[in-house]
Amino acid sequence: MSQEKQKVTKKDFVLVQQDKAIYDLKFETKPTTYLKDAMRRFVKNKSSVSASVIIGILILLAIFVPIFNKSNIDMAQTEFRFLPPRWPGFTNSNVLNGTREYKDIVTDVSDPENPLPVGFKPNAIVSEIKTTETKTSSSSEYAYGGLVKVASDRADRDLYWHYANFVEVASFDPQDDADYVITINLPEANNVDGYYEVYASFIFKDDDIPLTQEEHNNNPDETVYLPIIEKTNNYGITTVSLSDVVMAEIDANDLAKTVYAKIGVKVFKDVREEKRQDVYIKELSVTNKAANGAEDTTFSEHNFDEGNELLLRRIDDEKNLRKKYEYKIARGSVGRYSLFEATIVRSSFTYDPYEAVYGPVHKVVPKDELDLWVELGYIEYTTTEYIENGRRMLDVQFNNLSDKSPVIEIINGEVIGALGKTATEFVMIVSGYRYQGLDAVPYYIFGTNQKGHDYFKVIFSGLRTSLILGISAAAINILIGLVWGAVSGYYGGTVDLVMERFTEILGGIPWIIIMTLAILHLGNSFEVFLLALILTGWIGIAATTRSQFYRYKRREYVLASRTLGASDRRLIFKHILPNSIGPIVTGAVLMIPGIIFSEATISYLGLGLQGLHSMGVALSEVQEYIYTSPFLIVSGSIVIALLLISFNLFGNGLRDAFNPSLKGSE
Repeated sequence: MSQEKQKVTKKDFVLVQQDKAIYDLKFETKPTTYLKDAMRRFVKNKSSVSASVIIGILILLAIFVPIFNKSNIDMAQTEFRFLPPRWPGFTNSNVLNGTREYKDIVTDVSDPENPLPVGFKPNAIVSEIKTTETKTSSSSEYAYGGLVKVASDRADRDLYWHYANFVEVASFDPQDDADYVITINLPEANNVDGYYEVYASFIFKDDDIPLTQEEHNNNPDETVYLPIIEKTNNYGITTVSLSDVVMAEIDANDLAKTVYAKIGVKVFKDVREEKRQDVYIKELSVTNKAANGAEDTTFSEHNFDEGNELLLRRIDDEKNLRKKYEYKIARGSVGRYSLFEATIVRSSFTYDPYEAVYGPVHKVVPKDELDLWVELGYIEYTTTEYIENGRRMLDVQFNNLSDKSPVIEIINGEVIGALGKTATEFVMIVSGYRYQGLDAVPYYIFGTNQKGHDYFKVIFSGLRTSLILGISAAAINILIGLVWGAVSGYYGGTVDLVMERFTEILGGIPWIIIMTLAILHLGNSFEVFLLALILTGWIGIAATTRSQFYRYKRREYVLASRTLGASDRRLIFKHILPNSIGPIVTGAVLMIPGIIFSEATISYLGLGLQGLHSMGVALSEVQEYIYTSPFLIVSGSIVIALLLISFNLFGNGLRDAFNPSLKGSE
């Protein structure tokens, strides 16, 4: 087969593309750095961004609240204790308006038309007072009525009967025309079974007083025991005359002599029965119906017609500095007595404690303070002296000259002292908030604590200290942990073995013991806390770093770099550490709230920072008020919870952002 001869020309050897420009494909993404790429991934994580915003807000509050909040949190102000949270704009709402609901508060009903809860100011009660009557077994000046319950207790098992001798001793001068009458009221509704005895016995003051009844002449105690009433299962009101008995026992020539009378109730019990014997007494009195109609008050202090009044006699009389008359369980008998079902009124209402402390309040103000208000142009006043019960009193006339004047009313003044050492004080009603130098009633976002301090400022002052402690300790622990873990993981072998044994020994000591010993021996200052936190705090970071180095140090890119002559320092910090930074960053970030919680834990043991405000100290101080003022522990716990959750989410976002395997991904 013949073929046509082809001619080869010069054009056949010319490069086809010699007149054309050749380019690589255009990059679809812009060039970036490692940090920019990490930041781009972090920003796309919405939860981490939100957490970082919350952390930023908390840090800003920790910085600026102690600066701009002028509340004094260094000196206790007990009159402002436990004010509930009060927020601007919530004055007319049902929450966060600064009021508190009170229930079952003991109420003074001496004025039935105007019942007043005990310990509360009437002007601060902002709702209707709802009252209910309840029963109580505790004597109170605000209770009334009730019975006296007398109970006999077990004494000698060998005796069938034992008794509680409930008596009162009275001294009196018997009169020949007197008609002494015992009245006792044992309500049938309360007394059911049992054996009791109402009696009177007489003890003569002088040994030489003769007894008219021969059988008593040899009585060494000079005591005549006279049972007046003896009843079983017969209760109610009983009245018995003592006159015949008394006159029969005392010689007419000795009527002027003083006689001691024991008058009371003896409650018996048969020890063979398991049932306790109780007697309920409503009234026990002795009266004298004198023939000439004269009033005899001999026994007036000894009589009682309600149980609550009788038991109140056990309280010392401050005016007379002596014990009031009271019935007792006499020696030789076994038993006790108590109050039974007295009536006490309790009330429920809404109370505004801000009005109580920042509204009109009574104050005793020295003259120097009043004169200072004159100098400031707040008031002007004049005084007129007069004498009242030997005291130099001042009648005060005043005028308010400014809206900033705290004075509402000056009740009076008094000059105290003598011989040239006098002082003048004024009793007045002042505006509470103006007296404190405020322009309006303040708002306490978190309320006030047991010292009267603004708890919002206390919390964020404590947070500032805790953040400084946490960041400082975390930075030092991270630095030590990175170096220790990097060296241990990179070199391995004997170096790793020795270093790991050291960390195991150090890590085997409980952290709480290290912290406690450091504080007990070195004190609980900021520096000691920091030292205790870094003694073992770096071990966790070191362990994480070591494991990451074992993971990455034999990767191909590390071997290639070592082959090309890279130094150990370059391999550690340029190639291995950046690739393992994710878990390390997460652990490092979570270390800050962990340190704050550690400080809070040690504060709960009573070893908190001394002389400094901190979150742990702030929370530990209010833990005992969790039932009465829960808003304190709740507000502080919310701040700590926000801090922990935010740091957790923030750390997770940083871990993903710095993960090299996710570089360039969305």
